Amino acid sequence: MESIMQGDAYSIPVCIRNGDTEILPGAVETVEIAIGSIIKKYPGEIAFSDHWMFPLTQQETFGLTPGLQPVQVRVKFVGGEISGTNCGCVSVNASVSREVL
Repeated sequence: MESIMQGDAYSIPVCIRNGDTEILPGAVETVEIAIGSIIKKYPGEIAFSDHWMFPLTQQETFGLTPGLQPVQVRVKFVGGEISGTNCGCVSVNASVSREVL
């Protein structure tokens, strides 16, 4: 389980699989990843570099409620099939500071 603190800013790697097969960009039209209430899509906001990389800004992580936040993925494959899954949770730790650096 990934753990982040409110106010962190970096990309969280997400591995998307269909059974034992990792889902790569060539197999998809769109990928949507949600962490808590933050939803981002590929192509566009999400990049792929060995894993799907979900970028978070300080403002976004400050907006996450401390505790466990669900992670969900929906994939629209080339050909139109759409599949979604729950991918566990991210643990969000409260920050004492609320200042964006």
